[in-house]
Amino acid sequence: QNGTVIYENYTGQADLDTGRPVDSTTVFPINSLTKTYAAVLIMQLVEAGQLDLDQPVNRYLEDSELPDSIKIKHFLSHTSEGIPGNFYNYSGYRYHLLAQVLERVTGQQFDLLLNDRILEPQGLSDTHLLLDQARLEALDDRIAKPYFYSGEIQNGQYETAKSSSMGLASTARDIAKFDKALSAGKLLSDKSRSEMFTPFPISNGNSPYGFGVFS
Repeated sequence: QNGTVIYENYTGQADLDTGRPVDSTTVFPINSLTKTYAAVLIMQLVEAGQLDLDQPVNRYLEDSELPDSIKIKHFLSHTSEGIPGNFYNYSGYRYHLLAQVLERVTGQQFDLLLNDRILEPQGLSDTHLLLDQARLEALDDRIAKPYFYSGEIQNGQYETAKSSSMGLASTARDIAKFDKALSAGKLLSDKSRSEMFTPFPISNGNSPYGFGVFS
């Protein structure tokens, strides 16, 4: 409430085999929430005058055959397919390509950019990009194990990637800290944050999505 956690509780098991309980240190893959963090990085570059959302996205992609009519803002808002800007169609793959945009503009790898601009400044030490098996193994005693259920429980699998679309893992506390920092203007100006959360206009009104977040 007003940026302060007034109730915190955990239940369930993070590992069914060992009975390890879920607690404040349990790390969960947060999958598409990664898109919100990537959108913050994009908007930071816009604020710094290093990027224009109306630029053709293929300017920053290798071997791209996309038309110039597809802008960065269309990837950010999932409106890049069909007639760009007219229709909402969720595309994790195209959002994934925004990591290339970020890397081309800054000259930094996406994971390092994320760490330098968001994770480290905000003290999000329990938020990790699941790049590979080594990163998973380092979190083995803290990360929640994935499962499938179809009449019986089966082991699932993690998705590892350097991607602006998915791949982050975090604790509930770190997610709350990120949200608080974003709301408090520590990551973006009020104007940029408002733009992120504003539904993107499409041909039949507004889409359910802004930039990196459902609105």
